[in-house]
Amino acid sequence: MMSDYKFKDKLDSQAYVVDHVVTELMHPFRDPREQTDILRTPTNQDSKFNNKELFYNLIDESERSFKEGMIVSATVFKVYDCKGDKPARILCKLENGLDGNIGENDADFFNQGGQYLSDVIDVGSIVTGRIAQIKYGEGKNGEKFDDNFSVVLKCRQDDLKRHDQYLV
Repeated sequence: MMSDYKFKDKLDSQAYVVDHVVTELMHPFRDPREQTDILRTPTNQDSKFNNKELFYNLIDESERSFKEGMIVSATVFKVYDCKGDKPARILCKLENGLDGNIGENDADFFNQGGQYLSDVIDVGSIVTGRIAQIKYGEGKNGEKFDDNFSVVLKCRQDDLKRHDQYLV
């Protein structure tokens, strides 16, 4: 292995080997390609991730690249028809793996005819919606109420066309 390296003299090759041995002893099995400046860590080093930090680390996005008001695509995986006092809704999966919810009042295709929502939209359909709310799994005062991260989507045409409230 050392024959592959070209060194000026024997002293350079010994220093190189010693440096690598010391590094390996200090950090056993560490990937030499790993850069410590891009590892994601909690903002407060003495504590754990809060729900919002954990959310963005799990989906491998940032607060700038995934936020309320963005238009996203999702694949429908479950359609719930209106039953009694429970409103109709659609469950879908976003491209980054998050679950999305579309409520009965948040989409135009609920009024496109047919007695049931499942008559209008099929499982596997691709829908486009604007992120109305991101659920980080915590309540209003920071209390934990849910371990499920999800988003609420609005799929009405007027919500998708209007951008003025999202421009900064």
